[in-house]
This record gives sequence, C-alpha cells and structure tokens, in this order.
Amino acid sequence: MTEGNLDLAGVCETTNAQFSDMVSDPKVLGLGSVLVHAMATCHSLINFKGELTGNPLDVKLFEAIQWVIHGNK
Repeated sequence: MTEGNLDLAGVCETTNAQFSDMVSDPKVLGLGSVLVHAMATCHSLINFKGELTGNPLDVKLFEAIQWVIHGNK
C-alpha cells in the first residue's frame, strides 16, 4: 500500500454500519462528506517545490479530492 504506482478505484461511505455503493470519483461526495474530510486531513503531506510529497497512499487520496495545500509565507 505504499508503492508509487497506486491508483484509486473508488470509495464507499458508510451509514448506519452499511456500506454505500462505490463512487469512482470522491469529489462528487461534496464538501459535507465525512469521508472527504478524512481524505483531506489524515496525512503528513507537504508541498515541496510545487509538488505534493509524502506517503504515496496519502498523496493519492489527497489528489483524488483535488484539494490544495497552502503553506505560510
């Protein structure tokens, strides 16, 4: 799960201990999705010279939701 050639097939949210159908594009879940928030925050990623750097799995999850890390200047 830490190889550089990972691909994200999709995600499944849960409600009342039941998995929903797989969604291939997590962006369609919207900003209110707890899963999207988890995908955006459970990482130790940095933006180094304009490139997202960190654990390859974390990078893949973060890129899937197309959020952006802004650093302090």
